[in-house]
Amino acid sequence: MKRIEKRLKALNPFASNPSTTEREKAGRRRDRETQEASERRAAYRGSLRGSGSKPRWPF
Repeated sequence: MKRIEKRLKALNPFASNPSTTEREKAGRRRDRETQEASERRAAYRGSLRGSGSKPRWPF
């Protein structure tokens, strides 16, 4: 497979064909970003509801 990738790169060095590891790495990064965004939303909703000592808004 490496030989084919090298030949393709030689033919068109500007072509973008990410390897499997790069795709997996990007997927993990996307999953982590999604999880962090979800946690931020949950924390924000909790602060509005008053999960701590007192609610953020009096109404």
